[in-house]
Amino acid sequence: MSCPVLESQYSEWLHYKNGDTVKYINNTGNEIYFIVYTAEESPSSVHCSKSSYGCNCPDCPLPYVSAKAKTDDTSRQYVYQGTTYNSTALNTYITKRIRQVDTVAELQYQILNHSNLLKLSPVLTLNSGDSLLSNFTAGAINYSNVILHQIDTTVAWAFIWKSYYSKEYGIIAFYDRKTQSLFYRKP
Repeated sequence: MSCPVLESQYSEWLHYKNGDTVKYINNTGNEIYFIVYTAEESPSSVHCSKSSYGCNCPDCPLPYVSAKAKTDDTSRQYVYQGTTYNSTALNTYITKRIRQVDTVAELQYQILNHSNLLKLSPVLTLNSGDSLLSNFTAGAINYSNVILHQIDTTVAWAFIWKSYYSKEYGIIAFYDRKTQSLFYRKP
């Protein structure tokens, strides 16, 4: 049985493939590396099986693309309800949700323990703490149309204060509270 897939205009927002190394560096030379350990997309078909009870056809999942990455840097830990967690993730999910009144494509990304959820369709909708920067320079590279997501700096467990996301490159930079510096994507 054929399943709907995510349209290319939405999957273009995801830029990570299995095995990719995504590197970030700050102005003092500190580096953080993330290794993509899974990148996947929703199946374009599901297989029906026959049994003594008849045919069994699983439902198609909602269309999506996703990538998950992690770092060996465990220096950013936080305690939640008595359990210590390491913030080691870089994840991106793009999915199309079919709701009662409309269909919406969404982008959710995470860098360490900082995340943002954006509505991509029917038009890009920023959150109240977000800005769209027409130009942004990080590490001598100029980017255009960058989404800046900023959180309240009084949240004690948050390691990232700001993140910068580009449709063309994914997460291009983030402001790290631990080192009080901007980490930017290293080519």
